[in-house]
Amino acid sequence: MNKKKILIVLLLVIIALVVLFIGVKNYLKYNNDDPLSLSEAEIKRIIDNSYYKIQDKSLANEYKKIKDLEYKVSLASSSASSTKEAKNIFDNFVEERANYYNEKVEKANDSTSYFRSKYLGCVEEEYYYLLTTQVEYKIKDSYGGAEQKYKYAVIVLKDKYLNETRFNTANLSKKVVESIGDVMALVGYNDLEGGQKLIKSYVSENADEYTYTAYYASYEPEGRNEDDKGRVAITISTQYTYYLKKITLKVDKNNGTTNLDISKFGEHEDKDSYYVMDNEIVNAYRGETYA
Repeated sequence: MNKKKILIVLLLVIIALVVLFIGVKNYLKYNNDDPLSLSEAEIKRIIDNSYYKIQDKSLANEYKKIKDLEYKVSLASSSASSTKEAKNIFDNFVEERANYYNEKVEKANDSTSYFRSKYLGCVEEEYYYLLTTQVEYKIKDSYGGAEQKYKYAVIVLKDKYLNETRFNTANLSKKVVESIGDVMALVGYNDLEGGQKLIKSYVSENADEYTYTAYYASYEPEGRNEDDKGRVAITISTQYTYYLKKITLKVDKNNGTTNLDISKFGEHEDKDSYYVMDNEIVNAYRGETYA
């Protein structure tokens, strides 16, 4: 082999190694157990991207079942052992929501205002039931009262895996903790329209417990006023802080108890889905204007 051919081979090897390095780096960024390698610019890019899709395989699988359906989704605080039982739980959610809107219709005192809903059915997944209804309403108020139409869904977890107070140890496994943790994280923390976007989840274990961890990106205005319930009342600044946060769920292998009060899963506050997994700020980047 002459010198020219040797140089060509070496050049091709170098190019192949560079491509491999970039590929491995990008793969690890989204698939290793630690997304802390994401830079400030990458966190901002994820938040600013309206079309961002979850890269993590485990989260993406549940996302396709839940979020791609474009449902408004809540998580029931009670579990069920059958479709019939799940439907009863779902009916309670629908009734509560119907009462909320019917009160608004009555208060509007307008013949064109209305609220109605239609049950669409139940899809049974491995770990939960997903029940949906079609909601339509028009309520004349100070904002005009445009017609609204959307699908509303409730996820009822199977008590084969989780009851109102703890995980079922008879069926407890790393996979169960991961799948149910992903469902909870998606309902509570994924928002493609803006504020917070899930990046990665994983489960670790030791002799005594499983630990589910999920990372997500979010942003908040630098200056804001809040009412006594912690809701943002008035934004007074266009400067934002970008965050990398994580949520953690720990499950005891011996008795199925968790570090959270799982009896509060699905509780409602002001008719919006409420979730109890605490979040922890990992990194914060301040002083930038949200695009």
